[in-house]
Amino acid sequence: MRTAPFTLLLVGLLFAAAASSAYFALELRQEAQRVASANLYLQAQVTMVDRAQNRLLHNYSEGEILSGTPPANRTIAVWTILQTIPPKKHLAWEMLDTFVNHIRIESNISLDYYVFDLENFLRFMNGSSYVSSVHSNGTTFTLDEYLTEGCGIYLLYIQNPADRPALIAPTVTATFAPTPFLTGACNYKLVK
Repeated sequence: MRTAPFTLLLVGLLFAAAASSAYFALELRQEAQRVASANLYLQAQVTMVDRAQNRLLHNYSEGEILSGTPPANRTIAVWTILQTIPPKKHLAWEMLDTFVNHIRIESNISLDYYVFDLENFLRFMNGSSYVSSVHSNGTTFTLDEYLTEGCGIYLLYIQNPADRPALIAPTVTATFAPTPFLTGACNYKLVK
């Protein structure tokens, strides 16, 4: 009868091991489902970016903007695809040179918007003192940027300071409007 306690102990340990193994298998299945879901999301994002790039190239090539000089005052669509900015992240967009950039962005949460020349953008990113030609925040941002007519070193920087993702709906168009002189930061750099 001395073997009965050992047998019970052995059966108990086998039962605990089986339960632990089943729990571990369940955790692995759940993690596999999370990874598969994230993979589907990333595939959808890649598809969306491919479509956006194709539309942008179509918009440019439709007016022969890539192969020649576009007619003055011609407006083209530049960015009209919904996009998500993750929490505590940003998005930077280079404005078109020799165009007036018409920007309207709506978002589901309040965001910070900046327009920088290249030098001040680098200062901002390095944590140094900087000057932005525009700084605004809110759920709607509207700007017609004329500094880019004769200067191609401007960036729109959109920062999501929140702890949740931001969905943005951009309507960005550009009108070809070159100037015979330098504008904005390019003109300032020439005077220095």
